[in-house]
Amino acid sequence: MKVNKIDKKIITDLNEAIAFNFVSYCFFKGIKINTSEVGCLSLLSFYNDVNRGDFCRICVSRGLFKSEQLARNVVSSLMKKGLIIGSKKISIGIECPIDGNLYLDFKILGIESKKS
Repeated sequence: MKVNKIDKKIITDLNEAIAFNFVSYCFFKGIKINTSEVGCLSLLSFYNDVNRGDFCRICVSRGLFKSEQLARNVVSSLMKKGLIIGSKKISIGIECPIDGNLYLDFKILGIESKKS
């Protein structure tokens, strides 16, 4: 079996590494997620176990959303997808360690389907 290997090494800031982690997790789990939701998850990863209303205000103050209502809508959408857990206090529903630097080491093998 012939395998074409692509080796990429990238140094990026922590926010982008966290966002990439969420995007790749959702891709492989078949969860549709948009840019606003990725930004919301990335920000929440720094404020894990935070009051929902406070987090929505933080989203607006950071310029992620124009209104608290829009932030609440995105949080609710992410809760339905299982990516945010909790009700009054919310946190990330998947593994996302951010204590210090983040090193993502993906090894993915794409197998060609057999032709009938």
